[in-house]
Order: sequence, then structure tokens, then C-alpha cells
Amino acid sequence: MLKHYDVTIEGDHIQWLGEKPKAQTLRAILIIEEEPSPSTQVKRTTPAHLIGKGKTLGDIVSPIVDQEDWECKTSAPSPQTNKPIWEIADEIIATIPEESFDQIPTDAAANLDYYLYGNYPQE
Repeated sequence: MLKHYDVTIEGDHIQWLGEKPKAQTLRAILIIEEEPSPSTQVKRTTPAHLIGKGKTLGDIVSPIVDQEDWECKTSAPSPQTNKPIWEIADEIIATIPEESFDQIPTDAAANLDYYLYGNYPQE
């Protein structure tokens, strides 16, 4: 069985950097990182060509739902209830205008990735 251990080696001295194996005699395959790679030392940042191109949920939903209808943005958290989740879902669905359901494509479940991400729809 192979197991991973981190060590530093100076001359003939091995310094274990974490868990030490229980066996006294070991066979090892040594992979050496001669110098730390720059990618592990640099903090990641957003590439310049992507800055300002991302969309928030509000950007995506705003053409469908007016900002005033986003109760969650302005109301305080609702008190905890002992209602089952399906009853809560039914109450939320009851507040959606009936004509909104007519805008949902009939193949939305089968082609969810297409409608969310633009992937080619299934037949």
C-alpha cells in the first residue's frame, strides 16, 4: 500500500513534517521539489481580462424579477417554524403570478444546463 508523507532531507537526516510511519524499515519512491514553485507562493488574483465580466445573481434575475419583488433583500429573517419544507415551498409558489409559469420552457428540466449555461440542449 502506498501512503504519502512529507519530509525534508538535509544530507542523511530526514525531518518528518507530519505523520511519521510506524514501520522501522521503509521502501520509498522519492519525488524531489528542488525549489518551491512560484505558484505556491503567489496569492491568486483575478486575471485582468475577466475583471468586471462576472455576473451576480441579481444581474441574471433582474430581467425576470423586479428588484422591488426581492423580499429577501429588505425583510428581516422569518421566525423559525416547524412547517415541512414542501409547505413553505407551496406558500412561496402561491405568490408567483400564474403568467410567470407560462414563460418556463416545456423542456426546462431536460435542458437545464442549456437554459442556465448555454450548453447545447438535448433532443
